[in-house]
Amino acid sequence: MIALTLWGCVVITPEFARVFGDYATLGFFADNDGVITVVDGSPASDAGANVHVGDCIDFARTPLADRLAVFGGMGGLTYVRPGLVVTLYVAPSPCMRGTATERVLAARIKPISRANRVVLFLNQTLGLFFIGLAAILVWQRPSAMTWGFFLYAIWFNPGQFFVFYAELQRWPIALLIQECLQATAQAVGYAGFVVFALRFPNNRIEGRWHLLERGFLPVIAAAILLLSLLGFGAGFGIPSERFSRWSYGAGYLVDLGVLLILRMRRKQLPPEDEQRTRWVHWGCRVGLAAFIFADSNMATTWWDPVWKPLCTNNSWLASSLCDGGALSETTLLSVFLVNALVPLAVFHAVRRHRVISISFAVSRGTTLVLTWLIIAAAITGVSILIEDLLHSVPSMQFLLYFAAILLMKIAFEWLHERLNEGCDRIFFRRLHLAERRLEEVRSELGEANTFDTIDTRLIEEPAKSLDLASAAVFRRDGAGIYRRHAQSFGWTSERDGAAFSGEELERKLGGKRSPVRLDAISPNVALPEGAAQPVLAAPLFGASGIAAVALYGAHRAGDDLTKEEYILLQDLSTAAGHAYSRVEALQLREQVRDQKERLEQMPYGVTDDPEASLLGP
Repeated sequence: MIALTLWGCVVITPEFARVFGDYATLGFFADNDGVITVVDGSPASDAGANVHVGDCIDFARTPLADRLAVFGGMGGLTYVRPGLVVTLYVAPSPCMRGTATERVLAARIKPISRANRVVLFLNQTLGLFFIGLAAILVWQRPSAMTWGFFLYAIWFNPGQFFVFYAELQRWPIALLIQECLQATAQAVGYAGFVVFALRFPNNRIEGRWHLLERGFLPVIAAAILLLSLLGFGAGFGIPSERFSRWSYGAGYLVDLGVLLILRMRRKQLPPEDEQRTRWVHWGCRVGLAAFIFADSNMATTWWDPVWKPLCTNNSWLASSLCDGGALSETTLLSVFLVNALVPLAVFHAVRRHRVISISFAVSRGTTLVLTWLIIAAAITGVSILIEDLLHSVPSMQFLLYFAAILLMKIAFEWLHERLNEGCDRIFFRRLHLAERRLEEVRSELGEANTFDTIDTRLIEEPAKSLDLASAAVFRRDGAGIYRRHAQSFGWTSERDGAAFSGEELERKLGGKRSPVRLDAISPNVALPEGAAQPVLAAPLFGASGIAAVALYGAHRAGDDLTKEEYILLQDLSTAAGHAYSRVEALQLREQVRDQKERLEQMPYGVTDDPEASLLGP
């Protein structure tokens, strides 16, 4: 694993050189049949170069090293070393045999914009991050499932590798070996991705999928390997555009197949595993779509009929998104960034047994991004005013900066909270209604006169309002054992059968007075399984310490409790603790009254003896 991780990082790390410096191009693109498809700069566009769209490179006469300068990365966009001079034999369109003549091209530096450097840096960083997360999963949880994702991550990540291939052009044989390794990595990566989809989330595969994994998958991997090797035929002097197109198409079909497998399997999984699979499915839907879009635009000409009309109409949109007759590298690298959602979703879903609803997570992420955009727009709008103030009153510079930072923080928190509330009202009505209902319950608990009444409210109301799979309250008895007295929700065992010691509860709480999330707790009977397994323990503190603990399961749909729901249950348990203290005081008052009555019924004169007094003066 370490060797594969290092190889994957070595391929993309040299690309940081383009972040801080410039590399060169030959000013044209050619497909793997040798046909020049784009001429977009020097030296190819120079008058003396005599290179035109539709001309063909003669593979047989062009030397290997010079051929690899054009086709070393399977055609399409490529960079070369600054100062490189190549000798190509080019036949004018319609590319008749024997008409090729010599063209000597000296590579020219291609400056890139600051925005391009920023997104390139982010892509390379995320590429290393992608590989690192996949390696950590294999290191911590080795299985066929995590190994499959790791093999996919080695090659199919946002990192670019133009500089690595440009430097390898110094050694043509080494570059040919790297092309073979790339073809192998692609085939093995696609196969590993399918294995991951078939086995996620518990590294188990259902019976009907065995045939795909053991029968068809090796054939698919072998076919992709063969197509990828043939796609590099241009480097060996063999026209191979057809095979390279098939290779890309087959890989994209595998990605779509992974999405289909995840969707079909998630419906057959238990609720909590279905929620984990939803995370991976939605992360892959967005991340893979971005990867396929950017990769196909950068490596093929499939999108030319779509973008040429847009990129040649001299509009503001064309100037923002395009470079020549196609989308700019900056635009495509920006799209590649979205691919980072794949490892984030996979890492989160593999490591956590329970996850919150993906729709809720997306909504919170959206409001966060929207808040930043609004604040950024506001800062931009007042930046001119701030600059004028700084020029006119230099002594107030520190004060203005301090005030701006303070106001930005306050405005961010206020706006973010308002956006979250609005989102909950529109898209998550259950949570919004639960907040109102549990607030009413907190007020009603102050009027409860028995422990059973409090326990029942703590069980029924959260389970109903938040759609929980289970809820139970364990009350402490005189021996320090916690038992259920009120009817629980989602627990199949008998009410008086489940119990656990006070020492175990205190160990789980760790001295905290607020609710704690549970991985497991060990009463003397089996816990509810699946979504009903307790995930939160909320202690109820009475006048004499911990009087009871409420255990809540996840949602019936299998998704975990959110931070907002955690706060709701914390506030409810605090109110219940006060209610417990009130009932304890009422019971103590009743006991005192009973003792007084018993004392009054004792024989005359006994209470006159101070040493015999039970209550004192």
